[in-house]
Formats: sequence, structure tokens, C-alpha cells
Amino acid sequence: MAFGQTKVSGVIIDKEFENKISYVNIGIKSKGVGTVSDENGAFELIIPKGFENSMLTFSHLGYEIYSINISKINESLTITLVPKKNVLEEVVIKPKKTFQMGHRHSEKSRRGIFSSKGISNQVGTIIKNRKSLVLKDFNFYIYDCNYQFLKFRLNIYDVKSKKPNDIINKDEVIFKINSSDKGVFSVDLREKDIIIKDDFICTLELLEVDGLINNKSNSIITLSLKPDKKGISFKQLISLDKWSVSKGYFLNFWVNGYEFE
Repeated sequence: MAFGQTKVSGVIIDKEFENKISYVNIGIKSKGVGTVSDENGAFELIIPKGFENSMLTFSHLGYEIYSINISKINESLTITLVPKKNVLEEVVIKPKKTFQMGHRHSEKSRRGIFSSKGISNQVGTIIKNRKSLVLKDFNFYIYDCNYQFLKFRLNIYDVKSKKPNDIINKDEVIFKINSSDKGVFSVDLREKDIIIKDDFICTLELLEVDGLINNKSNSIITLSLKPDKKGISFKQLISLDKWSVSKGYFLNFWVNGYEFE
């Protein structure tokens, strides 16, 4: 650890049930300092010199956001997150027909390298929509995977100021990819009750990696993309950081859903 740096570590638990919370986003907002907790709720983060009085924020779907001043941290932390008390209104869905939208892989698609210096990086693309849909599945195309095992979280955001804003899905969507997975990869969303009514952004957030296959490659996984003058895609290098915008291509992410009245 470099001079002046501070190491922060601890575990994150649910205040109501006292169970450990996996894959909590942790970071100093918009400053490029962050990580995610592991499967057992544990985390470790190096705070660079100059951020000693910054606020460290903990964020997870279904919980109230919690922040603490780094200057007040002097030992291993136990962070308790409070579950949100959401009142879910009942929605009666009358399906009309199935519908597909987004950017589907084709023979004209190109390879896009997903690279990362650590976990919690996420990439995504915008999908235009003017229908009312319940999502059935999310799909993308894999050329190759440079690890024996990867774990991702699918986040679906609404759009504000042409960037990802709030997460639409109420439940986490976490899935695994193995080195043998190639071609179209589909994530089942039928039990997630995700309702879409406007434009939305789908992102893949890296949570775990294991078993490097080729240490000469910078790639974690190679995905399909579509060159397009109107294309817009997004990247967040680390938890709670700013979103950067890339133009000129769409990631080939597409969804199937049920249109409803």
C-alpha cells in the first residue's frame, strides 16, 4: 500500500434480518474510488491520499443508501443497511403479443472487448422504446470468454439527461458465464416482473472473475457490437463513478417481452 493511502474493510449486513448482503456497491461518488462487496458481504477498499474526509457510500437495490465520513473510520466496519419499505401497487397485465427490441447480433456485427482493472465495472447501451412491455428475457452475443468463470449483474435503468438514471428492476438479476459459453446468451426475466414503458438502458456489471485462461489478453469477455453513426453506449469504470458515453456503436443487447394494455 502506497504512502498516504488508507485501507477500509468490513462486512455489510441487513439491519432487519442480520444476514450478509452480497454485491453492495461501495465508493466515493463520481471520484473513481469504489468496489463491490463479495458473495459473503465482505469488502476491502484502498482510499487514495486526499480523500480522507470524503463520504464513503454504500448502495444496494432494495435498501436505503448509507454514507459515512472516511475520517471517522478507524477499524474494520460492520455496515448495516436498512431495507426500503416499498408499497407495491398491484398491476393487472393483459398481454397482447410478444415483441422484440434492441440491437440483435448479425453477421455484420463486430467484436467489442470488455476489459477491466477490477470488479464493479459496467457497460451498457440504450434501447429505444415506445411500447408498454413486460420483459421476458435479455440477450447478448459472446464471441469468447477469457476466464473459467464470470459473474455479472444485469441492471436496467431509466434514462435522464441521456444517461443511466434509476434502476427499473426491483429484484437483482445475477447470472454466471463459463468459458464454454459462446454465441447467443439469454437471461430469463419472466419471474422478475420488469415493466418498461419508455426508453431504457441495459448494463452488465462485473461482480466476480475466476480462472484466467490467457494472461496475454486484456479481454475479460468479447461481446458483439453494432457500428452505427447514431449509436450510444455507456461505461462506468467502478462502483458509483461517473458514466462515460461512447458514440458510434451499440452493444448488441436485445430483449423479448410481452406488450400489454
